Amino acid sequence: MKCLNVGANFVKHVVCIAQIVVVAAGVDVNIYYTYFICDLWSTNEIKMQSHEHWVAIGAVTDMFEREPVRGTFDEWMSNAWNDFEKMCLQIGKHRYIMVTAERECKKCDEFDDAVEKARLMEMCGELGLEPHEFVEMAFNRYKIQCLKKD
Repeated sequence: MKCLNVGANFVKHVVCIAQIVVVAAGVDVNIYYTYFICDLWSTNEIKMQSHEHWVAIGAVTDMFEREPVRGTFDEWMSNAWNDFEKMCLQIGKHRYIMVTAERECKKCDEFDDAVEKARLMEMCGELGLEPHEFVEMAFNRYKIQCLKKD
């Protein structure tokens, strides 16, 4: 597969969002250490490290296939990309909070609902998510994960 000549920044954004989509789909990958490698300056070949990347790229491709192409590339991209990027960022924040809070929770001797709800609410505030809605929607799943034995 050849890289399209769309610029390195666009490729980096697709990679970042694709990795978040993979995480949101429940595939256990580390966003920070898995990479989609595209050498735009030499071979122009895309090297994928795992099947999960193809699943994520397929999701992004499907999204763009449904978007009508109008105006300049920048106009089209800003219309097609902004809502998708916001949604994926929210998914990434959600996943980060759940995993990080769970890690902290498992350091404790016992599970205290009030302490754990406060932990989740604080993290939501730090990342700009609505804390009450997050806790209402995610707390039971979070509690189950925290109480699981490794």
